Amino acid sequence: MTTPKTFAGFSEEDARREAARQAGLPPPAADKGTGKKGRKKKAPEVPVVPAVPVPAPRPAVSPTANPAVFGIESLAKAVERVYKISGVKFMDNDYMMDFATSLSTAGTQNQEFWIKNAKAALGAAGSYVGCAPLYYSIWSEMYDHRHDSKFGALIETARKELVDSMNPRRIMTLSTITWDLSKGKDLVKHDAAACELFRHNADIKGAPGSLKSGLINAAPFCEAIFETGNVNEICSVLEWLTGKEAFLLRKDSSLGNNVTCPVIIETDSKFCYIKTAENLSAKAQALPVYVYDLRPSP
Repeated sequence: MTTPKTFAGFSEEDARREAARQAGLPPPAADKGTGKKGRKKKAPEVPVVPAVPVPAPRPAVSPTANPAVFGIESLAKAVERVYKISGVKFMDNDYMMDFATSLSTAGTQNQEFWIKNAKAALGAAGSYVGCAPLYYSIWSEMYDHRHDSKFGALIETARKELVDSMNPRRIMTLSTITWDLSKGKDLVKHDAAACELFRHNADIKGAPGSLKSGLINAAPFCEAIFETGNVNEICSVLEWLTGKEAFLLRKDSSLGNNVTCPVIIETDSKFCYIKTAENLSAKAQALPVYVYDLRPSP
């Protein structure tokens, strides 16, 4: 009779296999946990949610800087291309702002993500997505000074960098329109730095088309979206900035009543679209901005 071997130094599973072998039995199944049929229970899948980047702290501004006097300078940044601009007229005040000509590294996201991004930016004095009139105030100020002997060359450099980032892409803003078919007036809200700055109530519905083609309600639409009803000026600024003709895409009846849509600026090979007819799940990239001493309207 053969004396069974001892199992000293064997793992528990190896010892069971050795015992079965000596007894002339088939090897036991491996111990795979306590789930059903001996299988280890699969951990539930967790949806991947993009992380909201927390911006780096912003350097202090010189106390002698004057937000009411126009000026523009390039700021040295490791990742972003950023400019500081002053003398920007926005919400009846003069502001100093930083604006990036390179896209946010957070990629293509919906407006809810960019709102969370703005909230994360507050604690670190970081940059965030702006509202539509904030972007337009920067672009129009650059347009007004494009021939300036001191700043014109740098403005053109910044414009070309913006074109490279915007064309052909979708740029998100923190402006929304709630289209109201029953009351006649639509609600436009503009946010920045995670707070509501101001709102408009106006009937701005109408057919899509080129902004300079005499569209119905074009002036009140522009006033509500960009804080100016000067249609010709907006056409000139956007065409100078992007090299494309401005085109409105407004309320689509298929969306239904009381639908809220983000304001998105999009360019393609022919037009610079002002899109206001997509639902809140729509995604777009972002051009970060920062406004010094931002003061919401009372």
